[in-house]
Amino acid sequence: MLPFAKAVKFEDKDDIIHALAVGPHGAALVLRHKDRRKNPKAKADRLVLLDKTTGAVTRELALTSDAAHNGMVFDKTGAVLFSTDAGLMSLNTDDANAQPRPLKLDGIEKPAQLAADKDGRLYAMDDGADAQVKVFADGKLQ
Repeated sequence: MLPFAKAVKFEDKDDIIHALAVGPHGAALVLRHKDRRKNPKAKADRLVLLDKTTGAVTRELALTSDAAHNGMVFDKTGAVLFSTDAGLMSLNTDDANAQPRPLKLDGIEKPAQLAADKDGRLYAMDDGADAQVKVFADGKLQ
């Protein structure tokens, strides 16, 4: 069990947890300033990675595009996938220098909430014109 209470101290009491995922190496969360949607000058969303054993923050990155609520999951490789206003992003958690990169999946217009199953399939809510859950295996729409 991750000691979340010790892991992230909310120095800014206006930060909220916007998304959370647990994976093989620990956890990932998105912190958002409570006024972010109303005030574009508010602090950017931040992706925070937590160590599996200690719960300590191992990495924190400012996101260049706002994250979708609950739009985060670890894939079968251990990368964290997250939905943003700019589309689906992927971060290799094994590489301390990796930066989020766009992840293009044909068949999804506007990814939102994400989930994965034990076989590695990705379930993505498409908030685009289709407005439905789409299932991907090995990057291909099923």
